[in-house]
Amino acid sequence: MFKTWDHIGQFINTGLLALIGPSAGTINYGLFVLSGLSVLVFPAIKGRSLPEGMGSLGTKALHMRAKIDNLESDCVKARLDSGADITLISEEFWKSMVNSPRLREGMRMKLYHLTGGAKVLGYIKTELFVVAQDESIVSFELEAYVVRNMNVPLLLGEDFQTTYELSVIRHATGLCEVLVGKSGRVLPAASAHNVDLGFEIRVAHTTQSFIRRKAVTRAKPKGSVKKLTEVTASEDTLIQPYHVRNVAVNAAFEGREDWIIEKIIIGTDDQNVMAAPTTWISASCPYLPITNTGPHPRLVRVGEVTNPKMKIISLK
Repeated sequence: MFKTWDHIGQFINTGLLALIGPSAGTINYGLFVLSGLSVLVFPAIKGRSLPEGMGSLGTKALHMRAKIDNLESDCVKARLDSGADITLISEEFWKSMVNSPRLREGMRMKLYHLTGGAKVLGYIKTELFVVAQDESIVSFELEAYVVRNMNVPLLLGEDFQTTYELSVIRHATGLCEVLVGKSGRVLPAASAHNVDLGFEIRVAHTTQSFIRRKAVTRAKPKGSVKKLTEVTASEDTLIQPYHVRNVAVNAAFEGREDWIIEKIIIGTDDQNVMAAPTTWISASCPYLPITNTGPHPRLVRVGEVTNPKMKIISLK
C-alpha cells in the first residue's frame, strides 16, 4: 500500500523513516517503511560521473545563437543560465547595434543580484530571432534592461523564459534543446564554460584552493605583474585517449612576450578529467599542453575556455 506525498511528509516529520533497501545488486529503487507502510523511492540516474569532490568541474552555462533587431545583424550568444530575474543587455552591445532601439525609462529598481560596477540605465524593446532545428526562424518580442559594465551582450532572464514557456532538454554532452511552449519548435542550444560577466549573478564560483602553487611562486620574479584573464582555445584540437596535445590558445597578453600559466583540471562528461600543468608560454607561439586521462577522444573546440579566470603571471 502506498501513500501520497503529503502522507509521506507527515511520516518523515514524525521520524518514522527506516531504510530497508535497496536490494543487493540493483539500483532501481529503495524500499522504505513509513509507519508500517512500504514506499518505493527511485534514485535519479546521473548523466555523467566525476571523481568525488569534483562534481562541479566542467559546470557550464547554456546559450543559444540569436540575432537581435533584424535578420541582417550579427549573431550573438544569448545566455539562458543567467540566474537573473529580468532580461539584461549590455550598454556596449546596445550602442553597437545599427539601429539602436530607443532607451526607455521603466520601473525604478535596484538589481540586488548584480554586484560590482553594474548600473541599469533603462530598458529597450526589440525583436530576437533564433533558427530552429528544422531551419525555420522563430521571432520573440524582447524587453531587456540595459546594463553598464556588463561583459556579455545578452542574458535572457526568467521573465523572458516564463513568458514564452521555454523548457530545456539537457544532455551530459553539452548539446541541449530549447522547447518553445507547445509550438513544437525546438531551438538548438549549447553550453560553454562560465565567463567573467563583470559582475556576479547568483553564481557559484569554482576555486583552485586544492591546487598547490609553489612552482608558480618560485618562478615569479619580484616586481612581476599578476592578473586574472580568460584563456580560450584558438583552434579545434582532438586529443586521443591517454595522450597529450598542445592546444593553441588566445589570451590578453598585453604586449608581453613570456608568461606562466598555472596548472588546471578540466572536468568532462564522465568520471575522467583533462589536465594542464603549470606551463611557460610565449605570446608569439601560445600553446598549452592538455592531457586526456580518459579512454575516449576529447575535442577541445575553438572559443572554449580552457580555464575561466585563470591567473597568468608575466615574466617581463
